[in-house]
Amino acid sequence: IFSASENRESRQLSQLLRQEHIRKIAPKIYTTNLKDSAEEIAYRNRYLITSRLFPGAIVSHRTAFDGDVKPGETLFITYHHRRKAYLPGFAIQLTAGFTAREGTNPFLETLYISGYERALLENLQPSRKRSSISRKTVEWEAVVQRLETFSRIRGLESLNRLRERAKAI
Repeated sequence: IFSASENRESRQLSQLLRQEHIRKIAPKIYTTNLKDSAEEIAYRNRYLITSRLFPGAIVSHRTAFDGDVKPGETLFITYHHRRKAYLPGFAIQLTAGFTAREGTNPFLETLYISGYERALLENLQPSRKRSSISRKTVEWEAVVQRLETFSRIRGLESLNRLRERAKAI
């Protein structure tokens, strides 16, 4: 349950919270699940939460390349500004960047995900590992391996089409 700015809904949430019918798992985020841990609930709903907190964001970089984020790690998104949001079970790293829909696919509600070409390009950007978060990009060798596998499976002509689509992005 996501809190609203309307007074009536806010009062209802406050009443449900006092009666212990719901509990708060993060700022403006509540749940009726009183059994599972906040970490489990937030992680299970990570993309829905991301969509509600950062509408129009793009799941990008390492997260788009790997296809997901592991519990306790960082979910990377491209948004209008830089920021880091800490939630139970994972973190969301907002990277200021190119938020046009070119090279993206609809993902969930107002959330998008980088397409194959865009994810490859994002992971070619230089990045460094900070002590508190994982790198936002995969190693260079992982991108090369992915391209070699793509070429081996689909052929050189498909690889050239991929390169042309990447140039357009």
